[in-house]
Amino acid sequence: MPGRVSSFLNHLLRHRSGASGVEFALVLPILIALLIGTIDLGAMAWTKMEVQAAARAGANYAFVNATKGFDAAKVKAAATSATNLAVTFPAEPLPVFGCPDAAAGITPGSAGVKCANNEFPGRYVTVQTSTDYTPIWFSPVSLLGTATVRIS
Repeated sequence: MPGRVSSFLNHLLRHRSGASGVEFALVLPILIALLIGTIDLGAMAWTKMEVQAAARAGANYAFVNATKGFDAAKVKAAATSATNLAVTFPAEPLPVFGCPDAAAGITPGSAGVKCANNEFPGRYVTVQTSTDYTPIWFSPVSLLGTATVRIS
């Protein structure tokens, strides 16, 4: 009997036909984790694009309907209806009189005084939307979308 066990062990050690199966079994969990991570990252990118599209839809509504007067509730409704996500509004979309600034957004301006870009100040609306995204392996992330448009 001891001779049979030792010959069986020698047989296993000499033949490598199952080595690729063992290597595959060791690598498979890593490949699955990478696949799930890639899918999750794609879902998060899609969610970010949806949140940004909702902000743009709200800003577009404010621009198109600028002659009818500004209505924050309708701007928010346009942003919400642009996506199936549950978007929230971190800041109320309100018209602001000012000058565009690449670094600071909209800076307050005065009527009759030209801005740094040599144009007169105008009325701008900034729409911010956000939603929470929960990745598979990490804590929830808040995704923010922002769009600013000149309405007059």
